[in-house]
Parts: sequence; C-alpha cells; structure tokens
Amino acid sequence: WSRGRGEVYKRQGVFCWSSAVSSVIEDAIDLQIIAWDAGQPPPKLVATGVNLSLEDAYRVQTGFVDYISAGQDADGFKGGLTGLGDPQRFDLEEPLAGVLPPGSGLKSIDNIFQLDISKYHYAMVEMELGFIFRKKITGGDMSIQEIKDAVLAIFPVLELPDLGFAGNGSLHGKDIIAANASAK
Repeated sequence: WSRGRGEVYKRQGVFCWSSAVSSVIEDAIDLQIIAWDAGQPPPKLVATGVNLSLEDAYRVQTGFVDYISAGQDADGFKGGLTGLGDPQRFDLEEPLAGVLPPGSGLKSIDNIFQLDISKYHYAMVEMELGFIFRKKITGGDMSIQEIKDAVLAIFPVLELPDLGFAGNGSLHGKDIIAANASAK
C-alpha cells in the first residue's frame, strides 16, 4: 500500500513509512495497512514517537477500517477496555470503540463454528455482552431511557481480540484505537 509519496522499510522487525510530504495521520494509516497486508502485527505508534491525539487515533482507525472493509458494511461495533481501571492502564480516560469489519464473525460449517486464528498475533478470550438495537444510536444527545428503549436484545458474546503489537516500548490506548480496537 502506498500513495506513491514515500517508501516502506523495516526497522527492528517493524514496518515503517518514510515520507516528507504526508501527514502524521496518513503515515499512521499507511503503517496499519502495510502491517495488515503483510500479515504482521500493527505497530506501537506512540512508543515510536508518533504524536497522536485521541481524535487522531480515531481518524487513523477510520482510514484503516475503510481500507480493510473494502466498501462493505461493518458487521457491528465494539467497545474495549471497559473494565474498572482498564482505560487508565493504557493511559486513557475512558473505554474505547472499534468497528467489527465485514466477515469478522465465526463461520459455521456443518453447524460447527470455526475461527481461523492463524492471523492472530496474540489472541485473547474475553466474555462480553452484545446488544442489538431497534434503531441507530446517535451519540450523546440521547437520554439513558431512550437508549434503554432502543435495545431489542442483550446476549453473551465471546470476543477474541488480538493484542499482538510490533515494536518495543509500552502499548498505549491510542495504539489500540488506531489498530481498530484489536478487532479482526
């Protein structure tokens, strides 16, 4: 993947992008895409000195999701780092959100559900709650009662996030956001 304005290189086993003209956000999107296409774990952007605000990390996520979705609708959305104290462990103030890309669910073959974990770098298993809504949830302008009324169903979900990241240094919440909340 390249916009033709730079070069891809590998430093200490991590794919990197060098360009004098592209923005930090575009470079970070490219790094996510390059790692994805190569079957490599996403980079730890913050540890390598990439200065992203929280909003920038979500912009990177949006660009990355646009690429991996290839014009198809998302399977859904997910939250992350929702446990007590989880956001703070990754230098965030609140839980994060991600997109379930097309085809991210389990595949059933003869009523046996299968998951190809060969693309995972550090698979984890988490028990979550899933929600089906009657209508689109539009954000902070809805009351708690309106959100409750919009819920059609609540059900148990087994989440398999991939928290494998390339590079040295600490994993930051902004890295997880940029890598689409580790959704596969």
